[in-house]
Amino acid sequence: MSFECKPNFSQALDCLKDESFDAMLVDLEVPDLQDPEGLARVGAVARKLPVIVLINGADTDRLLCARGLGIQNWLSKDTLTPSRLAETVKNALEVRD
Repeated sequence: MSFECKPNFSQALDCLKDESFDAMLVDLEVPDLQDPEGLARVGAVARKLPVIVLINGADTDRLLCARGLGIQNWLSKDTLTPSRLAETVKNALEVRD
C-alpha cells in the first residue's frame, strides 16, 4: 500500500484528475474544508471512491453532516493508531468491491 499526501483538499482533488486511487483519507480540519461547501466537496468524491474522514472527537455535528453526504468511513484523531487506520481502509475497500 502506498500513500500520497497533499497539504490541502484542493490539491488532492487536482491529483485525482491525473491519477487513480483506491481511497482517500481526509482531515476535515484542513483550511479549505472549513466552509459549508467543504463537506459537500468531500461528499462528491465519496460517490466515486471510498473516503475516510478524520475528525476531532467532539466534532459530532460535522460527522453527522458527512454521513448525510454519503461519507460512511471515519476515524477520530483522538484514538487514531496505525492498526486502526489500516483496518478502516481495508473495510472501506471491501465495502466498495
